[in-house]
Amino acid sequence: MVVIRACLMFPWSGRILVAIAAYASFILILFISFMDITPFGIPLGRRLPPPLPRMPEELVQPFLINLKLNSAVLFALVLMFVLLLY
Repeated sequence: MVVIRACLMFPWSGRILVAIAAYASFILILFISFMDITPFGIPLGRRLPPPLPRMPEELVQPFLINLKLNSAVLFALVLMFVLLLY
C-alpha cells in the first residue's frame, strides 16, 4: 500500500526510494525472525505450523531458510512489478 501510494504521489526518484525503504524493512523483519530476536518481548519467527513440530530440527531449519529466501525474492519481484505498473 505504501509503495502504491508513493507511485501516485512522487516522481520516479521518490518511488524508488520508498520501494527500497519498504524492501529494507521487510528484510530487517526477516533477519530479526531468523536470528530469534524478540523485539519488545514479541517472538517473531518461532511458531511452526502443525506438521513441522513433528519433523526433526535438521530438516526444519533448511526448510525455513529456503522459505524466507523465497519470500524475500518474491517480495522484491512484487515491488518491481508495482513500480513498473504505475
